[in-house]
Amino acid sequence: MQLNNSEQVFTVKHGWVMGQAHVQNKAQIQIPDDISGSEYLHRRHCRFIYQDGKWYVQALDQKRFQREFTNPTQVNQKTLTPGKAAQIQDGDTLMLSGLGFDVHFIRV
Repeated sequence: MQLNNSEQVFTVKHGWVMGQAHVQNKAQIQIPDDISGSEYLHRRHCRFIYQDGKWYVQALDQKRFQREFTNPTQVNQKTLTPGKAAQIQDGDTLMLSGLGFDVHFIRV
């Protein structure tokens, strides 16, 4: 996955969580705080799932942290319901609290 208009690329694997970089964060993909907009990400913002040959992204529910879900996860401008997964495809745009990523699949 590539940060929009950037050279920064993030590798995604099944089950990995993406979120804001923080010393207490256990997310496998941590977005550095020097990226503008990263301050609005949750520490555990979304999870990636690979199932039956397809990739999915799941918005993680932040209410368990006693907060409303205010910073959405979107695929191609469609807001995901927390806890539910949506399929992502090559060329999609993933938005995490307004921070955009271009989805590109690289087969190895």
